Amino acid sequence: MTHDDRYLNAAAAALMLGVSVKTARNIAASEGWRHDHGRPRRWHIDDIRRTRTHRKDHPA
Repeated sequence: MTHDDRYLNAAAAALMLGVSVKTARNIAASEGWRHDHGRPRRWHIDDIRRTRTHRKDHPA
């Protein structure tokens, strides 16, 4: 896995968390996920994995 493979975009983060892309971006901002400095921004996979949501229909 290369360095770039450890960063995911908002759509991939949303799929992992079972939330919308907009919600994934909001969570990223509030949780302070590490990110690359490109546009569009991508976030570190380990930060996404550590995040827990409060959705009842998604166990993450």
